[in-house]
Amino acid sequence: MTETQPLWITVFYALILLFAAIGVSSTFGAFQHWNQQNMLSNEHSISKNITVKSIDDAWRFTDVDGNGYLITHVFSFSRIDEIYSGHTYQIKYFCNPLDNNARTVMEMIDQAKDRYICVTNSNGACE
Repeated sequence: MTETQPLWITVFYALILLFAAIGVSSTFGAFQHWNQQNMLSNEHSISKNITVKSIDDAWRFTDVDGNGYLITHVFSFSRIDEIYSGHTYQIKYFCNPLDNNARTVMEMIDQAKDRYICVTNSNGACE
């Protein structure tokens, strides 16, 4: 005579396999790319063109309107061009609630026709 196991045991094993599959997929980054693309296209992100006025360090800069922006390795998974003072960039950012609503840049594309030409600042120095 063949024994059959109760239905709840079959459901329990199915749930364990489902969670294991999700864990393995997450470990290998299958969902990370999807989540990042959803964040990039999220309605809460803001797209605009800015001109960089000053660069505090490699991760912080200010535009000509006096707004400060922050670039973090966590959210900069899209294209981030090198920052030059005086260049205009097309950026996508969001107000990060985990960092006191700091303007956190996700994408930053240099709009200069030739990125290798330097810009002369008000002091006459090439930047």
